[in-house]
Amino acid sequence: MVKKIGSDFNIPLTLFFKRKRKNIPKQAILLASGNDCLTYTIKELKPNTKTKILLPSYLCPSILIPFKEEKVDYSFYRVNKKLEINITDLKNKIKKEKPGIILIIHYFGFIQSKTKEIAKVCEKNKIKLIEDYVQSFLSKPKLQGDYMFNSYRKFLPIPDGAFLIKKTKTKIILNKSPKEYVSKRLKAGLLKNFSFLKNIWRPLFIETEEKLINKYKRPAKMSNISKDLLNRINLREIIHKRRRNYAYLAKHIKPLYPKLNENTCPLGFPIVFKSQTQRDNIRKTLIKNKIYPPIHWELPKEVKENESIDLSNKLLTIPIDQRYNLKDMKRTIKCIRS
Repeated sequence: MVKKIGSDFNIPLTLFFKRKRKNIPKQAILLASGNDCLTYTIKELKPNTKTKILLPSYLCPSILIPFKEEKVDYSFYRVNKKLEINITDLKNKIKKEKPGIILIIHYFGFIQSKTKEIAKVCEKNKIKLIEDYVQSFLSKPKLQGDYMFNSYRKFLPIPDGAFLIKKTKTKIILNKSPKEYVSKRLKAGLLKNFSFLKNIWRPLFIETEEKLINKYKRPAKMSNISKDLLNRINLREIIHKRRRNYAYLAKHIKPLYPKLNENTCPLGFPIVFKSQTQRDNIRKTLIKNKIYPPIHWELPKEVKENESIDLSNKLLTIPIDQRYNLKDMKRTIKCIRS
């Protein structure tokens, strides 16, 4: 039977019996998701600052949900074809739109090189800086701005969870953990250990992501079960395997980021193809061979920057996570080259 590569994590039954570790940062506020972190941040900042926020033009549509829910006005600044922030455009937008908040994204595990410069610009203009480490939280993040957050389940086999780290000491009342969402993701993750039960676990994953993820009150606490599982995971081993798989693929295929820095733990292996047609054809080939590469991302309709749209149409992310070995990477290369 051909091994499947990609899609949602299964939760290994053996994980419940692993020894306990200390994986949770001491200063972290533990919340249910990345969007819970954003909602928390907005609620904390909204009474004390201008509510206009500048966002990068390359982002996941779901990241807009908290801003829409909290009625925060937003617009976009440019990033280039390497997903590096266009500092000139950002400064021009600051002068023109006078935002109270700026959000930056550290893409695919690679930290933005101009974060310190952006932090200084924000401090000078009395702007609060939020750093999105959802794709990069295993790359030894350092808080340069005022807030930073992640989403554990993008990297790890747990039902929910995210951390928020901030400079302020004030706290907001949190809602209860989203019980139905967590319980169904936990059930789906456990059942996924048994491939013959796909007709049960697959609909559960779909239900949680399409219906339940936005049906609870935010900001909500991270579930106790996810906290327990998080502290049983060997993060060092995960970092090693992801880096190994990325480095192996990079010897044979040119990614968006050819150089893997010492502290970088990649989310996936992003490839930019010559055209959307080529990208989509190769994706179909991979899926036929039981390899499921996600697209990061189909951009929101509000984004009008041509560079970002062009990149979005050509980019494909090859799974390289800790579930896979070099044999799986060789198979992936063979499928792409075919």
